[in-house]
Amino acid sequence: MPVSTPADSNASKDTQSTLFPPDSRISDDSSRGPNHMCYCPMHLQPGESNASWTGGKPMIFNDAHSARIHFNNRDPTIFELSCASTAIILSFRDDDPAEDEMLVGILTKSELDNMGLWPSCRDGFKTATGVECGVLVGQGREFENMFDGNPIMEINRSVSTDTTYTNAIGALFSRNTVKKEFKDKAF
Repeated sequence: MPVSTPADSNASKDTQSTLFPPDSRISDDSSRGPNHMCYCPMHLQPGESNASWTGGKPMIFNDAHSARIHFNNRDPTIFELSCASTAIILSFRDDDPAEDEMLVGILTKSELDNMGLWPSCRDGFKTATGVECGVLVGQGREFENMFDGNPIMEINRSVSTDTTYTNAIGALFSRNTVKKEFKDKAF
């Protein structure tokens, strides 16, 4: 499996590994820069060498939904909510898609393979156990669950499919109350 090299970010080489996705936390301590990067393949570009990639999307204080993805074998990472959903839904697949099949947004299996991300972008999320929905807040731009009680949507791999996952996210939003401090946000 190729080594992840997010060269366009300030990500610490120590926090990156051959495991995909890498830790979203970056080492930039500045009070103005982002503390997290979304490493969804849609935000990455092919690297200089074969089977490598660069990039990531800086996640700054914003009103956009973010997701903290929990794993059974490592620390959580943060993605944009739509990116997290796409990645987790892809992880329910065990088939061998056609080279030209679009798997992540408009990226095909062939394009993911050229960046060294196939099948790691699918398999890396097979150990995801739960998702929290929230936003990055404060000067530290840290993740905060947007719902009262800080619910974590559990991923049950014995019954989850793309449809059941999508329905579960919808239920998470409809069954929970947005925290008072986020009520004025455009959720």
